[in-house]
Amino acid sequence: RYREDEQLVDRPVHIFHGALDDFNSVEPCERYVERLKATGTDVELTVYPDAHHVFDWEGFAQAYSAPDNQSTRHCRILESPFGVLVNQDTGQPFSYDDACVVTGTTAAYNAPASAAVIEAIKELLEV
Repeated sequence: RYREDEQLVDRPVHIFHGALDDFNSVEPCERYVERLKATGTDVELTVYPDAHHVFDWEGFAQAYSAPDNQSTRHCRILESPFGVLVNQDTGQPFSYDDACVVTGTTAAYNAPASAAVIEAIKELLEV
């Protein structure tokens, strides 16, 4: 959560995310969308149930597992008034040494989800 991250231009926002994304989990997006909706922002989140990180890029047609890659998927990070990122669970400045940082990520192309995103974007741009 970043300072003033709810102050957006008056345009619709649509976020596309993979439910299986273990690099950047969908939960922070869900919380952000809830906050934006509370401000009256026109926002929508589409989650693809069988999609991993980078699901829309054919470059990962063969799934890529990286057991040593770090992920903040379990971290709750907040930007302080002075621009310092703070671990909400400890109240201390965030560090990649924090207990919430885990390892192990997967990137994998998902053709149906990718095609669905392309169609959704085409529809959005035709409006």
